[in-house]
Amino acid sequence: MRTSLDSRRTFGVPTFFASIMSVLVSCGSRDASVAGTWTLDTAAFVEAALPVLKEHGRIPAGAEGEAKAQLGKVRMSVDLASDGSFVCHMGIGTTARFEGTWVQNGKNVALVQTLEDGEPKDDQMSGTQDGNSLRLVHDEAGMAMCYVLRRSSAASPR
Repeated sequence: MRTSLDSRRTFGVPTFFASIMSVLVSCGSRDASVAGTWTLDTAAFVEAALPVLKEHGRIPAGAEGEAKAQLGKVRMSVDLASDGSFVCHMGIGTTARFEGTWVQNGKNVALVQTLEDGEPKDDQMSGTQDGNSLRLVHDEAGMAMCYVLRRSSAASPR
């Protein structure tokens, strides 16, 4: 005849392991790190930027097609290193290099720029990460410009 002690021994370890695993799964995981390389989603950027530029009178009447074409030429890539530093290349044709630091709090991300093409500069962007999408908002002469980026690769060590 089995005693209650015997049944705990044979049943205990698998049950304990299953209980721990169910607790870990039910608690969910931390937000995924935003560290990695991100590239501008040109179509999403144009869609987000056009209404802002129109609202602020930056696109003359009848010039929406030309504005879309110019916005479509913008190129941007951001490398958010796991050490908290970042490098961003952005521009049309020639690109500027921006450097600084970044932090993540849950889905919220903030970038603080300290250099532009090697010269000191104090600027910032903030936004949110949703899976492989990163939306950063930058104040440009009173306009809240939204840059929509897609993850191109995982974090690179520095």
